[in-house]
Amino acid sequence: MIRIAVSRRQNFSNDAAFRAWLSSIFSTADGLYLREKDWDDATYALQARRLLQQIPEGKKPLLILPFRPAFVALADYAWVFQIGGAPENITRARQFVSDRYRLLYSAHALAEAQAAASLGADFIFLSPIFATPSKPQGKPLGLDTLRQAVESIATPIIALGGITPENQAGIGATAAFGLAGIRMFQVNA
Repeated sequence: MIRIAVSRRQNFSNDAAFRAWLSSIFSTADGLYLREKDWDDATYALQARRLLQQIPEGKKPLLILPFRPAFVALADYAWVFQIGGAPENITRARQFVSDRYRLLYSAHALAEAQAAASLGADFIFLSPIFATPSKPQGKPLGLDTLRQAVESIATPIIALGGITPENQAGIGATAAFGLAGIRMFQVNA
């Protein structure tokens, strides 16, 4: 099962703590979804490049960036772009990136995940699986919905939302392609 850490810079008190977390994820996660909603395009570009300089030699973690046309310039650094909003955005995004790059769609319901798969999403984040402090208004979908998605959709499903070391075994039991989380990979800093 692939394990993806989701960044939330505001969880860290200073740059040193953020760097320590980045270092730790390269030993515990297969990839990083750089998800900093308050960053502009230039800051994302700078931070993605700085992050790549910290990757230990021999490691090639998956780097996921949110999709913005300006980020296509970072395609040398990421091979997956995250899309949200509506499944139709997959078609729009594909106009900007070649088939060499993968599109990951963020779905919040089973029907939305099925629609995204039918429109060509390469991966699907399905969330929130469990209650999560980062989206307190989101009703958890639960493991049964995750299992239904995995069984009914050929596109790889990555569980997201409220995943902790204590509940991750339930994700594995669904045969999901992977899991992603913030708290799952958080260090006390």
